[in-house]
Amino acid sequence: MKIKNLILRVSLSVLIVISIVLSGLIWTNNARFQRNTTDVTPQQTQLDTKNLAAVYLPTQIMATTKQGQKI
Repeated sequence: MKIKNLILRVSLSVLIVISIVLSGLIWTNNARFQRNTTDVTPQQTQLDTKNLAAVYLPTQIMATTKQGQKI
């Protein structure tokens, strides 16, 4: 039981050290893990301006009769 306890404590300590080292790498130089966004600058062009009410206007009206036929 003593050896099992020792192995558990050593492995936990090793994992904590690895976690701290990896976190330190990310905190100090996170540019290494980010995608370069300065290469491409998308051009935003607005082709058509529309009234906000015109966007939500219905395009067609559907009605049904009592027999279930669509008009």
